[in-house]
Amino acid sequence: MEQIQRKTRRLELVLGPEDGGVKVDTLLRRRLHLSGTVIRRIKWLPDGILLPEPVFGQEFSARHVNAWGQRTGDEIIEGTKKFCAEHNFVDAKKIGCIGASYGGFMTQYLQTKTDIFAAAISHAGISDITSYWGEGYWGYSYSALASANSYPWNARDMYTLQSPLFNADKINTPILFLHGTVDTNVPVGESIQMFTALKLLGKPTAFVQVVGQNHQILDYKKRAEWNKTIYAWFAKWLKNQPEWWNAMYPEKSL
Repeated sequence: MEQIQRKTRRLELVLGPEDGGVKVDTLLRRRLHLSGTVIRRIKWLPDGILLPEPVFGQEFSARHVNAWGQRTGDEIIEGTKKFCAEHNFVDAKKIGCIGASYGGFMTQYLQTKTDIFAAAISHAGISDITSYWGEGYWGYSYSALASANSYPWNARDMYTLQSPLFNADKINTPILFLHGTVDTNVPVGESIQMFTALKLLGKPTAFVQVVGQNHQILDYKKRAEWNKTIYAWFAKWLKNQPEWWNAMYPEKSL
């Protein structure tokens, strides 16, 4: 391992593969040293791709304690808008948003703050911080860090105002909810209640349960269908091609 230090940031190079057979050559070292952009971690993938990996410290982590979407959401929205403005090949009206677990929470949260996304997908996402706080195998232990010293009885504003469920009426983006039925990390009720809220509000939404799967979809056949479901939802809303989705999930009359 080789380390380069600068006043702006520290740079850590990870030379892989694990047997140490790959080394950064002199030219690459020079370019990294002279360039204005400093990358903290660099890892060589088996196919020869050079992958920069940002490494974040305690100060960065502390910003997100008791935040639950604050600042992070603003940064995502700002970054998305700037990317669209600077790349004319992007259709700014046809951008999708997808996330899982806390990323699923952020996906839901973002739709309460902006309409820039044409479609969204939340897999195993948290919709209500008040219910997730004491749920599952991870709810309390995760919240002990993410919501340090804040509880439903002493931080009501955070638990409600930052929860997508309490802001469901602000959502206009079509959202697909995906969830394993035996999720022990984020219980499936987090998707059920948000889906129910959006249906009551008359918002475009769909909910697909993956039977017998936990937080991750590990069964091969079910994962293949899970992947197809994602592509079909985006094809429907981002490409105006609903045929795939309709074939997988035809409308039914009760």
